[in-house]
Amino acid sequence: MNTLNNNISILINYKEGYHNDMNWWIVKNRYESILPDAQICVGHYKKGEYNKSSVINDAAKNATGDIFIIVDSNIIFNLRSITKGLTILDQYSFIIPYNNLIYLDYYSTQYFHSLSTDITINNAYFNGYKKSIGHTGDIFIVTRKNFEAIGGFDESITEWNEEDIDFANRLFNEFGDYHRLINESIWSLFYEKINYPSYAKGINVKKLLPANYSTEDISWDIRI
Repeated sequence: MNTLNNNISILINYKEGYHNDMNWWIVKNRYESILPDAQICVGHYKKGEYNKSSVINDAAKNATGDIFIIVDSNIIFNLRSITKGLTILDQYSFIIPYNNLIYLDYYSTQYFHSLSTDITINNAYFNGYKKSIGHTGDIFIVTRKNFEAIGGFDESITEWNEEDIDFANRLFNEFGDYHRLINESIWSLFYEKINYPSYAKGINVKKLLPANYSTEDISWDIRI
């Protein structure tokens, strides 16, 4: 059993929905397998009034741990990246425990559902995915002290990913440098077809992704 996870609360922002529900059941089982002593806190929201920042802040109200892992409900990670982040957390304002964000397509997500919940994940398991390098968001490791000192997430921000960037910037401005684990990856499970273009070589990314989605750092890594 990992002795590093007995003071951890995992704060989950989760929005109910068909694909989200299927993924969350699997993701939750994985978290319980690889971090068995960690507390899982899912934030609540009023029907029709989902706000990611408020859901995370609500999850924090029920948290008992002194260390927070703040993560989207469709994100999977390996225990190694969390362990690395925890061992150096006291040296930084917060930790981004990955550099490569891997977006899985529908079929690779379905295959992930069939894997053992405690397996160490790598891209060799999947046939369709795209990769974003140096993204900020989706998962943070931060102390409760630092989270509370800046007032958590700003609930007035509703733009996609802007709440994560604002949170990171305020932590940096208040407490100084953060650390990113350059050699680690996390995986984003498929949950809405409309958000995922066709997975094929030679695709024109800028025409398929929304204009407000940064495409400069996305590389296609398709093996079909």
